[in-house]
Amino acid sequence: MGDGIKVVPYRREMEKEWDAFVARADNGTLFHTQAFLGYHAGDMADRFRHLLFYRGGKLAAVLPLGEASGEGGARMRSPWGSSFGGPVGPELRYAGSRDLVSALLSFARDSGWSALSVTPAPSLYQSHPDASLEFCLLRSGFVLASRELCQAVDLRALPSDPVETYAYACAKQIRKAGRLGVEVRPTSDLPAFHAILTANRLRHGVAPTHSLDDLFRLRDRIPEAFFLLGAYRQGGLEGGLLGFAANPRVFLNFYTCSRDEAGGLGVDNLLNHAAILLARERGHHYYDFGTSSLRMQPNEGLIRFKESFGGGSILRDTYMWEAS
Repeated sequence: MGDGIKVVPYRREMEKEWDAFVARADNGTLFHTQAFLGYHAGDMADRFRHLLFYRGGKLAAVLPLGEASGEGGARMRSPWGSSFGGPVGPELRYAGSRDLVSALLSFARDSGWSALSVTPAPSLYQSHPDASLEFCLLRSGFVLASRELCQAVDLRALPSDPVETYAYACAKQIRKAGRLGVEVRPTSDLPAFHAILTANRLRHGVAPTHSLDDLFRLRDRIPEAFFLLGAYRQGGLEGGLLGFAANPRVFLNFYTCSRDEAGGLGVDNLLNHAAILLARERGHHYYDFGTSSLRMQPNEGLIRFKESFGGGSILRDTYMWEAS
């Protein structure tokens, strides 16, 4: 199986070994760690089926994994309950990726899986970008199932005052927010933030991905990677931004929201500007705004907003294998 690779199901006592391994791997992110994944409770957590890959007794890769459905054979997803998935390992160049994908598919067939989807982190999350894994997935029978558009800013290219590089309308909104007395600062007020987030998402007919309890659990489990900024005016919270230090290279904006009444205050612009400054101060190379499309349908207004900060487009791809 996969040139001497042994596949081992994850057990809870492996958490420290798993997370230490992800931290060493060039393509690892916060979303691959058990520290992050462990915030899930109930049915979601019960469906985890994580795998470890050993070669010669040495851990070579890990794969966060969940079972989305059991009808007609298990339909497996990586990620399950996070932003990114796919195999993580320090040596996943071509030969390593080839052998790992071979071992994974052998395990999938032996286990009776009917399908497997994999969404790796975009290449900018790696210090040494390498597309061997994606090549080996496609060569082994996976197909490109979806491709979503994201925007990211290269923080290393920004001048001392990034506002100078923003589009005119974006910079104008940031300066307007300052004149109107809006101030952005770190906040611990998760209930107030989540209330604004929920109202914001309901305007679009959806609910936030995370409940308030989810956010409390996340903050408790990953305090060093959890960043909540609040936009305040006259003592009241007008909006907020939740971001994650996804790995040393990339800071990911997960949620930005503002109150309906704050529409003319430039809150969303000021929050993202503050988060960009925070990410650069922390030494990250990129600020990832997250997805601007859903099932290949672009949100053009959202794309324009993110591009106004100098964001260029990157791709978040999902690969699918189905048993024949």
